Amino acid sequence: MLRTAITATTFLTFAGLLTVGLARTDATHQGPDDARVLAAFGARRVSPGASMVAFRQTQFAFEAGRSLDSDWGQISLDTEHVGLRPFSRASGGYLNVILHAADGSAHWAVENLRVAPAGHRRSDHVPPARRRLELGSTQSAALPMTTHFDLRPGIEGAGRVDALQAVVLVSARPLPAAARSWDALAALVPETFAVTPSLLDAEGDLGEDGDPRVPPTGLLLLGPPPQPIVPVPEPPSGFAAPFEITQYDQPNLHSALNQCMPLALANVLGYLRIRYNAPPLSWALPHQSSPGLGQLSSIGDVVFWQPVPAISRAAQIDARTRRAGAIDFDSGSGSDRCQYLPAVFSYVAAYGTPDQIVFRHQGGSATYGEDATCDADDPLLPLGGITSTREGAQPTWTWVRDQLQAGRAVFMSFGRYDQLGARTGGHAVRIWGVRRFNGRDYFYTLDDSDQGSNNLGLRTEQWEVADNNQPGLAGAPNGRLEMGGTNWEVEFVMSAEARPTLLVQ
Repeated sequence: MLRTAITATTFLTFAGLLTVGLARTDATHQGPDDARVLAAFGARRVSPGASMVAFRQTQFAFEAGRSLDSDWGQISLDTEHVGLRPFSRASGGYLNVILHAADGSAHWAVENLRVAPAGHRRSDHVPPARRRLELGSTQSAALPMTTHFDLRPGIEGAGRVDALQAVVLVSARPLPAAARSWDALAALVPETFAVTPSLLDAEGDLGEDGDPRVPPTGLLLLGPPPQPIVPVPEPPSGFAAPFEITQYDQPNLHSALNQCMPLALANVLGYLRIRYNAPPLSWALPHQSSPGLGQLSSIGDVVFWQPVPAISRAAQIDARTRRAGAIDFDSGSGSDRCQYLPAVFSYVAAYGTPDQIVFRHQGGSATYGEDATCDADDPLLPLGGITSTREGAQPTWTWVRDQLQAGRAVFMSFGRYDQLGARTGGHAVRIWGVRRFNGRDYFYTLDDSDQGSNNLGLRTEQWEVADNNQPGLAGAPNGRLEMGGTNWEVEFVMSAEARPTLLVQ
């Protein structure tokens, strides 16, 4: 049975400050009351020189345009750092960032970024030999956990940020987002952290119908980044019982430009193969989890795509996706739903059996595949009778939770929208975990944020998801989940259920 991490923690009574055990602080600059406050919260400071976190200013590079020096900040947490071991080896931990703006005001920029226990992120009851066989030399070190925040709260526009003033805290327990907590946290003396630019070149999802876009300009390219939280008078009742399900966070492969759709599907199948293709079970597919390209070639007037290298599952699915212009890792268009779904269906039909996997989805058409939407009746891409059946008009957190809990791997595509509600691009990821905490829902995703011929950008990311910020009309629900309170919308999710064969006779 799939191993899941379901966490329920009982917290001590909240009275003024939480009274919890003492903790060591790494700060070199503190106010007279800093040590008392940290001890009361059971928290440790992360100093700028600790190399546990990195702050970055996101530079977006999309086909629709570029947005440099944006207000989208990103914090990246080294989940294997020695300073986190007291937390990550047990029930996990939490990271909080109190950002001090140029005008002196304090903002709770990152609230309780989750550090899942190392065993839950990495084992999933998968034997090490099985992981090595599937991943080979492509297995990465532990992926950082990242999240976005507003680098310049209260300021609209764009501007270069080279450093910021912040208090960064790690703790075994989440910090209550209540007013009395905030009064103490906001009084902590901040330190100076360097901010470096980071390229986000992660798109490739052309949507349901080939991504009909209105080209945006300037600052309209993106909506605002996730905003600081506003502490409530008292902790909500759900604060005492966080809920979490995680799967193994591998494989995560480096992507060619705009290759996110076939690559996310290759990550989904790669996880299932690691999880289920081990004695006494067999769930065989012949290829490996390694980077690859469906390379565009031609002989005379005949155009075709070939997997390079042929042993790569990502290359096999990408070749069937038939992305225009994909001649190397730094070129190629994205793909729409009627490209990438037939690609993965035909791959399974060619190298597996139709009864070894079951697809389900939310969003989009009622049925995809053989004799349904996206069946082009192409003799070069036989679908083998494989289909995906819709189980909800729009993606929901509850459905994704149920799929993960049942041991299925989950693919997600989302769209990015500008401030006027025009779709400016999209991206695909694998969801490897969910969380419900403090009355809010979260996805944990993995992907490559810097696509192309490089070894940069592999990450996991935490997103709050809720229907509360319709693109073009903030605060107006439209039936879709938005990510981080931004204009980015979850458009389509699909699960893949492995049905392995029992080897024992």
